[in-house]
Amino acid sequence: MIPLELMAAKVKEAVAARRNPDFLIVARTNAIRASSMDDALRRGDAYRKAGADLLLLSMAHKPEQLRAIGERLGGPLMYLAGRGGLAGLGLTLADLGSLGYKIVADPSTPLLAAYVAWKKVYAELADGFGANVRTKPDWSPVEKDMLAVIDLEKLLAIERATVEDGTR
Repeated sequence: MIPLELMAAKVKEAVAARRNPDFLIVARTNAIRASSMDDALRRGDAYRKAGADLLLLSMAHKPEQLRAIGERLGGPLMYLAGRGGLAGLGLTLADLGSLGYKIVADPSTPLLAAYVAWKKVYAELADGFGANVRTKPDWSPVEKDMLAVIDLEKLLAIERATVEDGTR
């Protein structure tokens, strides 16, 4: 970890360089794991004083840690959930919200679930490239849903308006 003063200076410079008021400056520290909870809280205080919009004290995964952070620093805070999201944590989204956590993200669980699915599909492909499966899966509804989620038509309209020359 870099010294607290240097990171606070970086936060201050990021705030000064901000050109859009909707751009959030999130200050993160791994001090809970690398040092101590007290150090993480000191860093959070310093980053907030330097102008950070949101604080992320990474590696807090126990209710008592999350409560201590919320009580000492107040919101807005960000929480990176561990594998499995909030399952087994003993706190709900409402509980976290009351402690000042305004953003809760789970970067691991979706990736792990995708890995399980990919591994299954690739195992089937490796075993004859799907030839041994009795019925062909109908992926059409999944594909339609996926394309709707990414709003493919909107993306294609942007491409047509900005890339294509109209000769096709």
